[in-house]
Amino acid sequence: MAEYNLDNPIMFLVGSLSTTNIYARYEYDDDTDLGPSGSNIGIQFEMQVSNIDPQSIGSSDTRSGGSRQYTGLDIKTGDWVTDAAGQKCLQIIRIIEKTETSISFIAEDIDAFSYKNYRANQISPGSEVAFFEISDSGKPLIGGEDSVSFFGNNNIATDHLQSRFALREEDERFRIQFSSPQTSIEVGEVVTIDSSGNLVPLGAAGASSFKLGVVTNMTYGNTIVYVKPFNTIINDFQKPEKLTGSAGDIYYSSTTSPGDITTTQASGSSRLYFQFKDAIPTVIESTVVNVATQSGDTLNVNGVLCVSGARTTSEIVSDINANTGSHNVTASNPLTETAIQSYDNGIQPANGDIVLVLSANGGSSVVPPSVTISDGTNSSTVIFTTSDTTFPGTGGAYLTISANQMVQDLNAAFIADSVDLVASTSVSQGNNPSYYPGLKITAGAGKSISITNGNSDAANQSFIDGTALPTSAAASTDTILTLTRNDGGDILLTGQGTFVNSNGIVSSSSGTPALLLLIEDEVGAGVADQGVTTEDDQNSVPNTTSADGDSTGISITHTPHADGLVQVYVNGLGVGVGDGNKNAGCYFSGDGGTTARNIEDIEAGDILYWNGSIAGYELDSGDSIDFIYDKTV
Repeated sequence: MAEYNLDNPIMFLVGSLSTTNIYARYEYDDDTDLGPSGSNIGIQFEMQVSNIDPQSIGSSDTRSGGSRQYTGLDIKTGDWVTDAAGQKCLQIIRIIEKTETSISFIAEDIDAFSYKNYRANQISPGSEVAFFEISDSGKPLIGGEDSVSFFGNNNIATDHLQSRFALREEDERFRIQFSSPQTSIEVGEVVTIDSSGNLVPLGAAGASSFKLGVVTNMTYGNTIVYVKPFNTIINDFQKPEKLTGSAGDIYYSSTTSPGDITTTQASGSSRLYFQFKDAIPTVIESTVVNVATQSGDTLNVNGVLCVSGARTTSEIVSDINANTGSHNVTASNPLTETAIQSYDNGIQPANGDIVLVLSANGGSSVVPPSVTISDGTNSSTVIFTTSDTTFPGTGGAYLTISANQMVQDLNAAFIADSVDLVASTSVSQGNNPSYYPGLKITAGAGKSISITNGNSDAANQSFIDGTALPTSAAASTDTILTLTRNDGGDILLTGQGTFVNSNGIVSSSSGTPALLLLIEDEVGAGVADQGVTTEDDQNSVPNTTSADGDSTGISITHTPHADGLVQVYVNGLGVGVGDGNKNAGCYFSGDGGTTARNIEDIEAGDILYWNGSIAGYELDSGDSIDFIYDKTV
């Protein structure tokens, strides 16, 4: 939702990079070798830019009104920042605070493009940088009074930028990012989604019948998938709040509200869109706890005045939520996380890595270390007896316990003892990060953390020595103001005073509305969603049945096309199929026969169940069963 607005002048702002630090690293060990075991590159950077030069424009129809200029306040999440060579080009994923002349933000090297092509992606402090937008088709928009002086006569720099974005425009691939690896698909397969919204091969069990496209590439630990779609994908629906369905739903033209859409099919309505991915909410979090407005402060959310004057965090939440129906944003103030992790407060591990040593002589003798950890109410004592690593360069003499194994042992104990804590791994600062990640322990709401050393390990380390954790953390009583727009649309924050544009209370376009596939078969203007009769489920031999509800042992291979009819024949004679009930000679079920499927809900893998008392006869191995139905091409 951060693409260029055609009604506004092109924004191109230039400033000076004051500081930059690595905020997150490439986290997957994949074929790029950029992850923890390889180059371990930075992928996100926390940056501060000052001396932003205002840009004169000719229109008053912008934030500045009669001043007719763009300033640092016009930069938003989703915009891009580049160096003067056009090689290091990053997308802003979060803005912490901004003024007319400065901005603090986090930016990402999307797909590690800059590093892959130029072996560098971190812009050096002191460099001039420029902020710009892209068009709906993905072209970089370079214009404005400072664009010539910024690039000078370096035409190659603008070529670098054009090339970086031309890939999005010319190869017709669509980039889809998931929160977890997509493990069921391969490059070259025709894919759709399943009921969980994951990509699966077309025709697989539980797969939708809508063809999404062909997988062309997978990267970033298979969490990013590029698909060449079979039809138009809509990723910038102008009123995302209207997309009230979920992945797998079809949107129809409304028969009661002209021009509107609905997920409820009615007689005479046309199919318009297929939703294949749910929205990614737009979220804004304050960077400080317990924020409050002061006298003279105001806060407008998407143009709606919500807060005026001095208000506490909880009062701000109430004020915003009173107007959610108008601006589509909800507010909350959850407690801040109570957590400790390795290297907090500068603590360093005794042996240079986050590691416990179970044996120093190849296992001839073992010394299991132990620890007691409390959440302030309950506690667990954990004895570590399982080694999952050997220390590099010791020939297997040192049997060690990494944080990966500690997490398993700790979480098992926390669950068994009703301790409201969760262990996880964290980024390592040690000598062997690919072997030994850091350790993090997070408490539930209102819980504290307390660690008491038990037995030392074979290297005479205590648990604290080996993990570099603080010994305690008090339960948090602080809250973080959080604004969420679940439909993935923009959150535009404006107002008077010092509350807006500081402490993370900054407009955001970080979300993504639901992704839709245009359905054109209703008007014959595109590739129709076709079905064809299949002969894959014919001449099947059933199990012998003796009672109603017995399984025939025969499953349907494909999900029927467009919720179509499935006919069942036994030795050439038709048998009635239950439609959401068991009052027929047979029925399909996906839960072991407990529930009969509606005809339109039959899916690949469903089993046929037999009611002999209704059909008038039982089945045996001498019978032949055919399913007649259409599958998607």
